[in-house]
Amino acid sequence: LDTVRRVHQTEGFRGFYRGFIPPLFGSMAYRGVLFSAYSGTYSMCEGVPILREPIPLTGGLRPSVLLAALAAAVARASIESPLDFIKVRYMIGKNVQDTTSAANGASTSAMSSARSFAASPFKSIGHLYHGFVPTLWRTIGLLGSFFVMVDYSVRYIPEVVNAPTIGPFFKGGVCATAAWAIAFPFESVKSRIQADTTGKYKQLRGATWKVMFELYRERGIVKGLYRGFGPGAGRSFLANGVSMSVYS
Repeated sequence: LDTVRRVHQTEGFRGFYRGFIPPLFGSMAYRGVLFSAYSGTYSMCEGVPILREPIPLTGGLRPSVLLAALAAAVARASIESPLDFIKVRYMIGKNVQDTTSAANGASTSAMSSARSFAASPFKSIGHLYHGFVPTLWRTIGLLGSFFVMVDYSVRYIPEVVNAPTIGPFFKGGVCATAAWAIAFPFESVKSRIQADTTGKYKQLRGATWKVMFELYRERGIVKGLYRGFGPGAGRSFLANGVSMSVYS
């Protein structure tokens, strides 16, 4: 609530929509791609006998579900990571620019950014993928948990999942939010790495795990690794629940 008041006082209502455009267009792409990747991989795996056999002691979970979730995670993270990087930089009021320039306090105009990209496109693309590793780990945990929960729900509580109105909201709201609870520490790590404009984590080997340990050491599990989970869970429950219902 303090954050809500501060944003409203300093930026007004528009401040709540800072960084809105990248996730708007990005979600159109990565949500479609992730379900396509999941469906395609799942269909191929179901054609292989060993992959459609239930894993022992899992209550009927099949390898095809896990492999399809992994494919969906890679597809989503590949599209979402650079868009999330841009979104985070806009949210904190920083230009999307080279880390060295940011550390020196230099600003980058749109024209100079275009010239920089034309001069070294691979370096520029690499810069946009800053934070890709924690994004990938987060997405694997998120989608892996989500699709496993949906798979169990379809088999064990079909009357809930197949209900016309409640079913889609249950999958999008309850299952997705529970999956976020599992993957959220990587979301915290990703956000810290992408928000860093000093270059502290740019070339750090194993940055994902070192930042996670740093957050845990500084603030603990709840205030460090799960900082911001309240609004994140609220967003997930409403946004995913409503979107699945509207889609259905």
